[in-house]
Amino acid sequence: MVADPLALLADRLDPPQHATTDEYASPGALERHLDPGAWSYPHLARIDEHLVALEQRSIGTRGLMIFVQPRAGKSRRCARHFPLWYLRRHRDHQVLLATYGQRLADGHSRWIRNAIRAHPGLGLALDPTSQRVCEWQLSGHEGGLRSVGVGGSVTGTGADLIVIDDPVKSREQAESVVYRDKTWDWWTDDVSTRLMTGAVALLMTTRWHEDDLAGRLLANEPEHWTVLTLPALAEPGDPLGRPEGAVLMPDRYGTDWMTEQRRRLGTYGFSALYQQRPSPAEGSLFKRAHFRYWHPADGQWQLGERSVRRVDCWMFATVDLAVSTRTSADWTVCAVWAVTPDGQLLLVDRERQRIDEGDHWPMVRRLREKWAFAYCGVESRMFGTRLVWEAGAAGMPLRELKADVDKVTRAIPATVRCEQGRAWFPAEAPWLEEWEHELLAFPNGTHDDQVDVFAYAALELTKGRYAPDPPPATPDERFRAAIAARMTRERRARRRRR
Repeated sequence: MVADPLALLADRLDPPQHATTDEYASPGALERHLDPGAWSYPHLARIDEHLVALEQRSIGTRGLMIFVQPRAGKSRRCARHFPLWYLRRHRDHQVLLATYGQRLADGHSRWIRNAIRAHPGLGLALDPTSQRVCEWQLSGHEGGLRSVGVGGSVTGTGADLIVIDDPVKSREQAESVVYRDKTWDWWTDDVSTRLMTGAVALLMTTRWHEDDLAGRLLANEPEHWTVLTLPALAEPGDPLGRPEGAVLMPDRYGTDWMTEQRRRLGTYGFSALYQQRPSPAEGSLFKRAHFRYWHPADGQWQLGERSVRRVDCWMFATVDLAVSTRTSADWTVCAVWAVTPDGQLLLVDRERQRIDEGDHWPMVRRLREKWAFAYCGVESRMFGTRLVWEAGAAGMPLRELKADVDKVTRAIPATVRCEQGRAWFPAEAPWLEEWEHELLAFPNGTHDDQVDVFAYAALELTKGRYAPDPPPATPDERFRAAIAARMTRERRARRRRR
């Protein structure tokens, strides 16, 4: 039986048309019909509300993201009952179901296929010529389902609904830049190109990493997605109306259980897996509570209740260079710092761009013309770059910054400075939120370029540099200094021989 083309077109233009005749108002209602012992929690009810809105195309222009802790019932509700419920309402629609691996995706597909076979009262039947576990069609309709693992081929498949359940399997995968890039390329080059007119996507995941698929989608197209975040421990503004600290499923994962998980996983792991925040709100190495802010005040900087004149401070810059302009590449960052007479460190200005090597010096030059800082610190490995040559030709003093320890160790002096209240950020800077977000996410964040320039600035002051070095000597001055040093050494030698 071939579906009526006009009916198919009407279904695509008016997706909710089956809702008035469907006895199951939500995927949860269908789940409870098939399994009277199904879980019933407030968070699943809230998920149900969003799934219904997604089916009706009333939220997000691209789709819905759901972030929730492991073992909270999201896969049963979203990857099994929701596609089944959806196909009852849209029998000529194609569903693409994906997870981190083909085996798990096939498991979801097999469950839906078997449910159709076991419950003829649902009004669905399988096409006898198309019943493979990874791809099957509905009898008498154009609709069906295809299952695939992340990275798997979706060639030849169009989709009216894409369901992605946990594209990341483990911490190892989450921490792998190669895997994250692979998942992103799979989405952009393969999966997203399968979306039919009016199609929507559902992404359910536990947030392992800030740069996961959800993170990149929200960074590149936040306006297209509705996000439902359900932390294990309630936070201010909880979507379920829970008091702060209340658990999501108290009869299964109570407060004591959560406390043990936090101890076992540590701050990074617990914040990601259970709070759906890959970097803790309060920060990990850098703590939000330790941040201090200065305000401008007529040629002065207001630091809390005291002010410091700009002319009494000396200034320098630190730069972290990148040479790629790819969307996922590192940033080139140049930060300008002021040091007060008593050694307070003030972040005065900052530029952050994805630029080619030829644009490095113009960025630094703009900041130096604006602030007239004494010198610019550049990491040793970058001393062969175009910036160093052009800065030297322009007469700007440079100082070599040595990366002789790992990034975390190098950042410790900066964290200590924050804890001591001796680092100050500009309260009115439009980029302050970007700066703080990267510090709070470190070392679990996507980028650490701003952390690097801060770390090097703090290291400069640990070396006792509370004033800039004098300007470089001329050749004549260096010659006279060398003669004087030689004469001093000879006098000392004669005294020792007496």
